[in-house]
Amino acid sequence: MVMMSSARAPWIPGDYLKAKYEAEHYLARIGLKSTIIRAPIAYVRGEPRRPLYRLVSLFGNIPPFSWLGLRRVAPLPVDVIARGVARITLDPRQTKPIYYASDLRKHNTGREIRRGISLTTPDLIDPSHTAKPIELIDEEIPFGWTPPDMK
Repeated sequence: MVMMSSARAPWIPGDYLKAKYEAEHYLARIGLKSTIIRAPIAYVRGEPRRPLYRLVSLFGNIPPFSWLGLRRVAPLPVDVIARGVARITLDPRQTKPIYYASDLRKHNTGREIRRGISLTTPDLIDPSHTAKPIELIDEEIPFGWTPPDMK
């Protein structure tokens, strides 16, 4: 199981963090093997960002600021977070139970971090085929719990 949690940062509300950490402890208490991603603030490349977030992103990779923990909370582009989470999840050699922004960054190449991948790249999108929701349903595999029929 992968749980998207949140890294502690001054701009994140305390009650929100408390709820996330309680969920993390619950998973450990019930014995469910899980990978926790304490994700930073996400942004879309090219979209305007608050100046504070831009500064934290800039200084988060530079010592001595990175030593103070900014590297763990520095905002990241959505594509870097998504690739990092996917690669951590699929890696059978997971070495730790909790991952931070710096770990997500390490699971991306330098090119991916600098430039990202355009969502309009022909390799990523096949405009000739759009899946209809009904095509994605497999009737043979049950999903979740449904209440019994009360006839």
